[in-house]
This record gives sequence, C-alpha cells and structure tokens, in this order.
Amino acid sequence: MLGLGNFCAPMLARNSVWEVPIASAYFFSCLGFWLLFLGWNGNSRRWGRLLLASVAFGLAVGSRPHFVVAVVGFGGFWLWLWAARIRRSGRFESGLFLREALALFLPLALTGVGLLIYNYQRFGNALEFGIRYQLGGYSQLNLKLMSVKFIPINFYLEFLAPAQIERYFPFFQVIRGYPGIRPENWGGAEDPYGILTNMPFTWLALLAPIIWAVSFRSLRAVGAWLLVFGLGFCSVAFSVLCFGGACNRYMVDFLPMLLLVGAIGMLMAGTLGSSLLIRAVYRIGIFAGVAYHAGTFGGDRGNPVERGSFDFEPTGER
Repeated sequence: MLGLGNFCAPMLARNSVWEVPIASAYFFSCLGFWLLFLGWNGNSRRWGRLLLASVAFGLAVGSRPHFVVAVVGFGGFWLWLWAARIRRSGRFESGLFLREALALFLPLALTGVGLLIYNYQRFGNALEFGIRYQLGGYSQLNLKLMSVKFIPINFYLEFLAPAQIERYFPFFQVIRGYPGIRPENWGGAEDPYGILTNMPFTWLALLAPIIWAVSFRSLRAVGAWLLVFGLGFCSVAFSVLCFGGACNRYMVDFLPMLLLVGAIGMLMAGTLGSSLLIRAVYRIGIFAGVAYHAGTFGGDRGNPVERGSFDFEPTGER
C-alpha cells in the first residue's frame, strides 16, 4: 500500500520535467521523517540525526516550496514537546535545547536563504521560484496560479469524486467532470482521483486519532506521531488544494503522510477485539482494502484526453 498506493506508479508512467521536483520532495520528506523518528527516539547520535533530518526537509522545501508550511508545523510541535518536557522535569536544559534548535533549524534556514538568494539572482525576486517563466501550454505570466477559490473544486476532484467503471483494464476511469461551477482562471484537471470515495484504506487515517483517543492514550509517542503526520498532511494538502488545477501528480505531495497515519490506524485497530473471528474478518477486510487501494492507485490510467479528464483554456495570454 505504501509502495503502490501513493500515485508514484502513474507518475512514473509519464516521467517529464514536472515529475522531477515532485519525486524529489517525496524522497527528501520521507527521508526527513525517518531521520526525525530516529533522532527523537534514539539515545545515541540524536543530535546528528536531527541535523540530517533538517537537511532533508530543507531539500524537500527546495524541491517543492509549499513544503515550508509543514516545516513550520514541525517546529511548533518540537516547541510543544519541549514545553511538555519542562512540565514533567521541572527544569529547563538550556544547552540541550540550544543544540537541538541548531540541529533542527540551522541547516533548514541555510537551505532557505540559499534558495532565496538563487531566486533573486536568477529572477530578480527572492520569492519567484520560476513558475511564471516555465514553458507551459499557455503563458504563465497572467495566470492565477494559487487561490483559495480553487479549494472547493480541487477538494471534490482529489478527495470526493467517485471513479467511473469501464470495461477495459484496469476497469476504472478518472474523473470526468465537476457538478459545481468552475471558478474563473482555474486551469483544468489531469487524471485526478477521489481519495475518500475510491481508496477505502484512507478512512483508517480518519479513524486513527479516534482509535488512539479511545484505546491507546497511554501510548503518547503514537499520538505524537499521529500529530506530526497529521500536521504535515493538512498543511501540504491545503497548499495543493489552492493550486490552479487538479492533477494526480500533485497528490504525491501529501499522500505519503496520509497513508502513514492510515498504517498506524490499521495496526492499532488490529489489536482490538478478543474474538478470533472478529480479527479474521478484520484482516480479510484490510487485505482487500489494501489490494484495491494499491491496484486503483498503482495502475496507469493512460492519456487524460482519451480517458475522460477535462481541461479548458484558462483566462490569460496565449
């Protein structure tokens, strides 16, 4: 599910220039999470692992700038952890706090400053990442690239829209339309897929915080990681939903964090219930859900025009 159910397989089927930074951010953000886990949960080499995690997250931001929103959330979570530590111990270890702060934020800050300098030297604007100068189907200079007005249609297409059944393998079509009013300057859709309506495994991600609150509150570390992944998912997904179009490759930005929350929920739910029959039914259901999830997300859905995606010329100069 983690390997095939994250839209990387369809993205690899059309490996062009747009997929490179997305794949890069996917790799570095997951590497950052792994190093963060090793740093927070290990007693030795903690400082070095946190430093490497900061480098990884900095490179993720360099690949996809909207990942900076997730990094801000992680920083707030780290401060919350320190506040909880101070309450428990009744003392503040200033040396340890300073070392961890430098390890977590200095590489990230240096990466960010270097990126801003590069933008200024190349485009004359530190906050211009080159999007308006890309060679697209339309001139990018006058397009509305991000807006909260795009959230409803993008949310429908990427989270709620049901897939259409077809008679050819893999037997599912991508979304063919939007029942509401398309906002002005929205750029169209390219192979999006409604996660909640088509991917049953993702519902475990929604249930995971509830299962933890009801049955696993004593496992504070589990709750902490649910919060970390939840913050990352919500912040990155919000940014993606503001994009001027819906596209399956954009969903690779936030899907790994959502799937990790779902995996934690699956493991917690698997320990509930004392009946062997209940556990057997649960495991069969989980296996079917994971297989369906990986199959529908892992299959290449072909050309978006032939398979039913819709697009139209946005307002702007040709």
